[in-house]
Amino acid sequence: MVLAWAEVARPARLRYREYAPKCCDAKRSLQAAIEPLKAAKDHRKHVSALEQLAGLEEQEGHGSEAKALLTEALALATAADLKDERKSIRKRLDALA
Repeated sequence: MVLAWAEVARPARLRYREYAPKCCDAKRSLQAAIEPLKAAKDHRKHVSALEQLAGLEEQEGHGSEAKALLTEALALATAADLKDERKSIRKRLDALA
């Protein structure tokens, strides 16, 4: 097997990152951000992170996990009185059902 010069010169970890699914990095980042957002009591950002994580789960075909995340986000948005977020979450929950 003959490799092109660019493949030989580039370290293996960089080649892997080119082909690694980007959703996994985003998912890991969002999951890591959930706890600090909870501790900081930044409800708007917490709800946003849960919504984005639900979107990634939905893209991967995990509807039940996406629904659970959206339900959690809806409860938090209701408790924090975030009206616009509640509307968008309800629409997404209805679309999943």
